[in-house]
Amino acid sequence: MILLFVVLALSSVPWLLALSKRFGLLLAVPGTAAAVILLAMGVLLVSRAAQLDIVLSQVMGGLLFTAAGVLLLLRTPGALRRPGRHAVVLWVSPVLGALGWIGTLVAAQFVPGAARLSWAMNGDGFNNLFYGNVILSARGLAIGQAENPVPLPASLLALAMSPGRPTIADRNLLAHDLASFTVVWTLILAATCILTGAVVASAIPKRHPQLVAGASALGSLLPLTWYATGLPVQWGYFNANVVLPVLLATWLAFLASRRFPVTALVVLSGLATLVLATWAPLVLVPGALGIVILVRHWKLIRSLHGSAALVLVLGAAQVLAWVGIVTVPTFLSQGGAFEIPGHGFPSAWPVVPFLLVALVALSSFVRRRTSLPVMSGVIAITCSTIAAAGMLLYLDHGQGDPWSAYYPTKLAWIISVFLVMVVLSLAVATVVALAPGRGTSVAGIATVTGAVLLACAAIPFDSWSETVVRQPMTRILSGSIWHTGDRAANQILTLSDPRAPGVLWQSGDPDEAMIDFWVLVTRGGDFAGDPEIRSIAFVAYREFRATGTFDDSDVGPLCRIMTLMKPTPTVHTANPALEAEMRGTCPEVTARVLVDSR
Repeated sequence: MILLFVVLALSSVPWLLALSKRFGLLLAVPGTAAAVILLAMGVLLVSRAAQLDIVLSQVMGGLLFTAAGVLLLLRTPGALRRPGRHAVVLWVSPVLGALGWIGTLVAAQFVPGAARLSWAMNGDGFNNLFYGNVILSARGLAIGQAENPVPLPASLLALAMSPGRPTIADRNLLAHDLASFTVVWTLILAATCILTGAVVASAIPKRHPQLVAGASALGSLLPLTWYATGLPVQWGYFNANVVLPVLLATWLAFLASRRFPVTALVVLSGLATLVLATWAPLVLVPGALGIVILVRHWKLIRSLHGSAALVLVLGAAQVLAWVGIVTVPTFLSQGGAFEIPGHGFPSAWPVVPFLLVALVALSSFVRRRTSLPVMSGVIAITCSTIAAAGMLLYLDHGQGDPWSAYYPTKLAWIISVFLVMVVLSLAVATVVALAPGRGTSVAGIATVTGAVLLACAAIPFDSWSETVVRQPMTRILSGSIWHTGDRAANQILTLSDPRAPGVLWQSGDPDEAMIDFWVLVTRGGDFAGDPEIRSIAFVAYREFRATGTFDDSDVGPLCRIMTLMKPTPTVHTANPALEAEMRGTCPEVTARVLVDSR
């Protein structure tokens, strides 16, 4: 599952070493990450066009990228020297949060009743697998007005699901895909922990390495809270967790723009494309940060020539190409998708203005005590937040109350999480600047960070027991997914056997709706392309999602399932009269009905 990610990670090492020596880690880490992800997506485009094997083409692309990185490394004197103390503590300390998350998923493999798979099957979890399978079926990534306009999350899943796939039996493919999904999501969240820690400590002066270490370590725990990660896990919004580390990377790259404006612009252009390929409205954030750099360093940029000018032009060209080939055509053909009602996320609109005010106030204080361009960056973030909100509210004005529509609500949540992390960074820097000594600074950092962690874990507050259970780590270890957690997931894997599928009906299982939903969409609906089965599946899904229950008293939909699904599934029920009821409703259907004691 992680074969291609290992290849891409190893291929990025020489680039990271060379770029960190030339420009520092604030640019090297986001720049290398953006380059290697864009490389993977580019190779997926090539493999689709030429119908090449995905794994082989990715390995070849990784080798070429490695070779180019080695050449750059050889031309970078001193690239193999040990990094400075500040760089080490800034990037190593936040591994605490990453290890906490990875450790939770490892422990879940051994804790009885833990959610090993089901935590990734909530809400839109199936859609993520479906789009990943589309890429696998096409042998690569297709772009166009009828295709998925935000393919980065699906591309990451396809990279995990493709190694060894031809050797896996059909009945085991769903288990393989779900395991791959959990691995990718785990890696994404681990990266988010590290980037969050780096952001939180980024404005602390380098002369305080101990404070940097403490702030980055504590900050790395922020993505492990309910507000940052629990909501996406609860509703299956994987793309929200994919776009967040990209936004964090844009802020880190911008902080280095005063020393290296051209390099920062190039890095921001790559990150902007990744945002477009994940959750397009948020592209205004890297776009606004890039405009600030252009304005501040226009004389330097205008005088560029040679290779520096070429790299900058290529960086801008790839963003414009994505906008012209993917974003605009798909918006014109699929723009109606923006007008859907809200569900899933609680409204974060009341929080956003307070965060923006705090951001401006803190940056006004910090700007006098740092060489980092925090004030201009905060202005860019503020303007882009307002512009993105205004755009989505306008597009959703046909929903009656656009403030509660899906996309504006989701924007408010994602941007609020990003703002919390930047606000915490400036708050920590303010504490360090005002504290009279190191002991007071340590206490202040712990107090401020602890308060933010508690707020992100507890808001909105229901009860202490509910607050503890809904945290993503405890939810996984306790198996608190749906009603029965991985027991339901195991039933889905069993009933999804393509040779002998099955469905539940009037079974008394509290997770019947979700079990049947997964069986129907994987063995008849989306994967098999039957729109009527898909429609039946989503009726049960939407009712369960809205109420937590499903009314299966009507056997009419079950009769249609028996008619449409091939091979005909076995019906598992707790109602001994169901078979007779089916004979009366649909006598033409010959069904195998098993009455289970439970």
